[in-house]
Amino acid sequence: MPFLILFMCLPILEIITFIVVSSEIGFLTALLATILSSFAGFAIIKLQGVFTLDAVRESLSQRKSPVPEIFGGICMIIAGVALIIPGFITDFIGLILLLPAILGIVKTRFLARNNMTSGPSGSTFREEQVDHGVIEGEYERVDNNKPPSP
Repeated sequence: MPFLILFMCLPILEIITFIVVSSEIGFLTALLATILSSFAGFAIIKLQGVFTLDAVRESLSQRKSPVPEIFGGICMIIAGVALIIPGFITDFIGLILLLPAILGIVKTRFLARNNMTSGPSGSTFREEQVDHGVIEGEYERVDNNKPPSP
């Protein structure tokens, strides 16, 4: 419910922010900044799809989980969409998501929340989540032609 209220109030906040910013830097400058940020958002989305596919392909070839690469790509696409939406608040959110430090924090929290770890060799499922199909036990080979050993 709070997300719905924020979603409904966002256009009003964007208009108020645009009026305030345009009164400080000028209407045409503010309009140009909004248009340029939209073009940047389109460019980010276009390039990020290719980069994400290459990163996923590389992870799979090294037999690592591609989840961090996919999640990073999704975050970059969300940042691109936020830049496309006209307004300075969404542009700020998009620019924040483009920062590597913020992206790293978001990625770490996502991986931790979904029972995954990210280490130097990439991301792997935690051991308690993985079922290798191995049943441990002891056995003794019995030959029907020989008497059992004491």
